[in-house]
Amino acid sequence: MSALVLPQPVNESALAWVFRRVRDASDANHENYAAKGLRVARAREPLMLKALEALTTLAENLADQRSGRIRRDASTPYSLRVEPQEAQYLRAAFVTADKGNPAGPMGYVYAAVAEWACVITR
Repeated sequence: MSALVLPQPVNESALAWVFRRVRDASDANHENYAAKGLRVARAREPLMLKALEALTTLAENLADQRSGRIRRDASTPYSLRVEPQEAQYLRAAFVTADKGNPAGPMGYVYAAVAEWACVITR
């Protein structure tokens, strides 16, 4: 069995690109784009799952670098301890897709990650 290799490096610009595509597609209400993402997630496409996992890990690591000590301090108010939305969305999308039960509202996230990983085209 060959190892899956992502076609592009996983970095902050990739994360920004994915969320820009999510925002643009959802603002334009591209339901077909979200439906493509749901189909890929239901099929549990290995490359999309690997890309989603890598981007989730990156988002969590970036959040920890930026405010890790503050978030772990018990005296910090809850509003400052919450993870950024990007990390929350990616984790929720990864968990639901990995369990084989993709959530409808995450269709844009699945589609953007699949497009970034070259699994689907626009």
